Amino acid sequence: MSGFGSNKQSLKNKNNIFEKDRLITYALEMHQKGNIKKAKGCYQKILKKGIADPRVFTNLGLIFQVENDYERAIKLYKKSIISFPGSHEAYSNLSRILLEIGKYDLAEKYLIKVIRLKPNFLMAYQNLFNVYINSKQRKKAGDILHDCLKIAPNNPLIISNIGRFLLEEDNLGEAKKYFKKAISLKPDFWIPYNNLGILESTKGNLLEAEKNFHKEIEINPNYVEAYVRLGEIKNDLFKIDEAETFFLKSLE
Repeated sequence: MSGFGSNKQSLKNKNNIFEKDRLITYALEMHQKGNIKKAKGCYQKILKKGIADPRVFTNLGLIFQVENDYERAIKLYKKSIISFPGSHEAYSNLSRILLEIGKYDLAEKYLIKVIRLKPNFLMAYQNLFNVYINSKQRKKAGDILHDCLKIAPNNPLIISNIGRFLLEEDNLGEAKKYFKKAISLKPDFWIPYNNLGILESTKGNLLEAEKNFHKEIEINPNYVEAYVRLGEIKNDLFKIDEAETFFLKSLE
């Protein structure tokens, strides 16, 4: 009898594992297909069954984060860390939401943990840069940018960010070099054109600023601030009708 009972328990365990895998696979499939409502319901059903899986914690956390339900998202990210403490992504998810809600000390703590787990994880350095910029620790921010450059010396976003950092330090000559380098590496990258437009308008080179903002909008027509800036430049150049056009486009 004991052997028969043992077999029944083994079969039950196998069925439970199969049911768990089936539910998680279906939830992940719905999420991947963009059916967020269905995926969310599946994830919640899985958790109600007492199934602890880091993928479920993470993905449901991401859904709550998008819905601005930060408290639930943070709880789920922390559960993901507990269930998979060696995952740099679990710490990264938690740090990103803490950065988003302005808890910079905690975000820094978890980002440093991410870097210890995966020293070449570029996103962690970029987010740590944002932590230091937002918390007005510019010296640390500058150091982090140069750490990023060591990891990815030809990354146009990093190079553009260094230029922006120098621009904010009023080091316009060096800043321009970095913006130009970013563009040479990726000519269809709109951010350095925006920064060059700001730089040239700061120097009073309105025609150069105008050219760069036009190029930015050509590449990324959805960035509202570019229309406003270009409208201001057109106005300063006494191109009143064109200025009005761009101001109106910024309101669309």
